[in-house]
Amino acid sequence: MKIHDKIRVIDQFKAQEIKVRSLVDIIIKASELATKASGYLLYAAGFKGNMAIIQKVWETKKDNDSLKMVGLRGLIGEAMILREGDPVKRQELEVLGRHGLTL
Repeated sequence: MKIHDKIRVIDQFKAQEIKVRSLVDIIIKASELATKASGYLLYAAGFKGNMAIIQKVWETKKDNDSLKMVGLRGLIGEAMILREGDPVKRQELEVLGRHGLTL
């Protein structure tokens, strides 16, 4: 698979500032499950102010879209309670080059 076949997804979720750290903690638990998924390359989470930010890199868009693992649905349910509305921003980018990430 060529580098440019890989996809990078960036999601940003808004939460009350007091709840954003809890939201990121749930996202980190989800990332631990994602490491076992087909096509997983990177899953990183952090926050700035009241925004939780997730960056994911997958072999293909299909790998990202078909992520259905045992335990993940429960974590998504917990996260939905903490976030405010739909993702504020979502970006999907083809990976054209890289530095520092072994693909």
